[in-house]
Amino acid sequence: MFDIIKNIRKKLKTNHFTLGTWQQIPDPSISEILGSIGYDWVAIDMEHGSISTDRLPDLIRAITLGNSLPLVRVSESKPVYCKRALDAGAGGIILPMINDPDQLGKNIASCYLPPKGKRGVGFSRGNLFGKNFEEYIEMKERPLIVAQIESKEAVDNLPEILKVNGLDVLMVGPYDLSASMGIPGKFKD
Repeated sequence: MFDIIKNIRKKLKTNHFTLGTWQQIPDPSISEILGSIGYDWVAIDMEHGSISTDRLPDLIRAITLGNSLPLVRVSESKPVYCKRALDAGAGGIILPMINDPDQLGKNIASCYLPPKGKRGVGFSRGNLFGKNFEEYIEMKERPLIVAQIESKEAVDNLPEILKVNGLDVLMVGPYDLSASMGIPGKFKD
C-alpha cells in the first residue's frame, strides 16, 4: 500500500489527476469490484454512508485486492475516528468539515505515529495483527490526508489551512459549502 500512496503523491506533485470513486454501501463485493476497476483510490464513506467501523476491515481488504488505495471519510473529524480507520487498514483519511488549521493539525497528529504524531502504536488489522508490523510502521508515518472545505469559515481560513504540515489534498464539499453561504445547491454562485 505504501507504493500506492507514493504514486498518488507523485501524481499530485506533478499536476496529474488521480481517479477514484466513493462507496456508501457496506458490501465487500462492491469494494472488490471498485478496487479492481483501476481506480487510484476508493473512498469508504462513513459520514453519509451506512458503514460502521466493524465493516471497515472487510471493505478495506477487498479494495486492496485490486491495488487501489482505501481511503476512509470518517464520520466526523475527530482523532478517535481517524485512529480507528487506520487501525482497520485505511491508507488515508478524508476529514469532513475542516474549518481551521488547529482542527486539521490535531487530526493529522492523530494519524501519524510517534515521533511525528500522537497515534498509539500496537498490533491491529492494519498490520495484520503484528505480522506486517515493520512495513506498517513505515507506511503509517504518512497516510494520505484529505481535508474537506465545506463552510464559509473554512474558506476564510484557507490560507492558514494550506500551511498545515502533512496535508496532501483539499476537497470541496459543494453542498455543505453552498448551504453555509445561504445558497444551498447553487454552485454557479
